Amino acid sequence: MSDAFPAGSGPGATANPQDEQERTAVELRCAYPGCTRPPAAPRPGVGRRPRYCEQVVAGTMHSRQNARTARLALQAAGTPGEDVAAGEPVTMARAQASLLLERLEQVVADQAQLLTQTLDQVRVMGDPSAMQAELASVTTSARAEAEQARAEAAAADRARLAAETARAAAEADRADADDAVAEAEQVRAVAEAEAEVARTAAAAASATAEQAEARYRETVSDLHESRQQVERLEQDLAAALSRAELGEQAAVTQQARAEAAETDRDRLAGELTAATARGDREAERAELAEAAAEHLRQHIEAQAAELAETRAAARAEAAAATARIDTLTTDLRAARTDLDTAHTRTAQLAAELAESRAKASAAAAAAETEQVRLAGELTAAQVAAAAQHTADTATITDLRHQVDDTRAQAAAVTADLAGLRAELTAAQAALTAAQDHATARITDLVAARDQATEQLQQLRHELADLRKHSSDDKTHKPTQGRRRDREDPQ
Repeated sequence: MSDAFPAGSGPGATANPQDEQERTAVELRCAYPGCTRPPAAPRPGVGRRPRYCEQVVAGTMHSRQNARTARLALQAAGTPGEDVAAGEPVTMARAQASLLLERLEQVVADQAQLLTQTLDQVRVMGDPSAMQAELASVTTSARAEAEQARAEAAAADRARLAAETARAAAEADRADADDAVAEAEQVRAVAEAEAEVARTAAAAASATAEQAEARYRETVSDLHESRQQVERLEQDLAAALSRAELGEQAAVTQQARAEAAETDRDRLAGELTAATARGDREAERAELAEAAAEHLRQHIEAQAAELAETRAAARAEAAAATARIDTLTTDLRAARTDLDTAHTRTAQLAAELAESRAKASAAAAAAETEQVRLAGELTAAQVAAAAQHTADTATITDLRHQVDDTRAQAAAVTADLAGLRAELTAAQAALTAAQDHATARITDLVAARDQATEQLQQLRHELADLRKHSSDDKTHKPTQGRRRDREDPQ
């Protein structure tokens, strides 16, 4: 028995613990190439434990089919990965055929979609109504731009007319201001002339008043001298009367003297009478002179008052004329400023008007050119559309035939794919049955291994006992012989 099952070999040999750990670690890891995640949790009551994590990583779910695809891709790229079983060519061919069929279905769907989009664009290109709508839109836009340019030109014309009206009003205001300035200058000249006449009359009146005052002073001086002379004569008369009275006292002795005094008295009385008459005349002359001087003074005062009033009126008129001149000068300056502004604005508006007219002309010319071009393009497009429509009709017919052929091929490929999928399903079922059978076989082999292991252990114990007994026999042969006889009487 020991010869049939040597130690460490055969069905009942004991497994290496390291190999057991590695196998357990592999079973506890996702079987997708390069994945280190644990497998998905087992589903209760459904088959055996899953081998893949069934998670989506980088857009790919880790499943058995995707794992085979990844292994094929690694093998095609020459990248080292998990070994592909050399004994599964049919399985690998079916997996690759499934992938190729899926790609073919996608390519056919993409071609059908591309063909549909191409046909739609060709229909739009050859649609005369769309071309006419586009031409109408462009024409409407050009007309709107031309209308806008005309409106801007009309607005510029109105602004120019307003500026010209403002300039005419400013020129009229300037003419009025010039007339007012001339009138003010004339009024000022008249006022200055009247003031000069008033000053001349005042100077003459002053000279006349001075002459009258000199005559008045001279008359007063003559009157004063006449009064002094009358006073002296009265004093002489008083002295003569005194002497006459003294001569009467010496009547006798001084008769001659009395007579002489009488004679002197008569003479002095005559002189006094003459002096009194002259004094009266001088007094009358003085009164007349005083009256004349008073009249002259009143006339001088009246002329002076009139002169003052004339001067005040002249000054007021001159001040008013000066103020009016200043006002008119200010108005004139403002009118000139407004006129300059109006000129500037008129020039600006004229430039804007010219620019607007140029833009309007350019826009109109461009619109006409664009309209002519679009009309030509429409005609050419219509001709080309007709030709293109004919060619597109033929192309569409060809494309439809191609689509029909492609669809027929796709139907055939789909039928083949269905057959391949049925075969694949059957192969997968057979593979599953084979895997189940292999699992059962592995279970039986494991049981047999365990039984062989137990037998091997038993044989090892027996062998150890035999070796021990053999050694004891060599050392204590007689004793061991007797013991053996007692223990094993047979």
